[in-house]
Amino acid sequence: MPLNILIPISNCPVSGLKRKAKHLSFTQDDESYSVTHKIQVSYFNQDNTPVIGTTRYNPYTVVLTADNDTKVNPATGAILDPGDEGYENGVGQEAFFILVNDGGLPVRGLLEGSIVTGDARNKFDI
Repeated sequence: MPLNILIPISNCPVSGLKRKAKHLSFTQDDESYSVTHKIQVSYFNQDNTPVIGTTRYNPYTVVLTADNDTKVNPATGAILDPGDEGYENGVGQEAFFILVNDGGLPVRGLLEGSIVTGDARNKFDI
């Protein structure tokens, strides 16, 4: 059954147009200890109609990757950068996703959180 995750993200930093992120797929790779989240970003006018007909504003795909090289707060999942308080006690992001999923947190919550975090870290700006 499709998850149908489509959430508003920050406006385009260039045009100011509204944007929405749509979940496309989520894959765990046990060999590389990583999780990938494929997302499609689309542009919308102020009246929420899709922007069409211009190459610059065609929907585009972004792939976010969680691996154990990225440290997160083990209690919240918030990404920790080197120098952040608690960085030395952080856990790998992929390991965190597996632990919380095994602990019963619905995958939907993880995917929505992935989109919110990606947006906060400007991963959808092209």
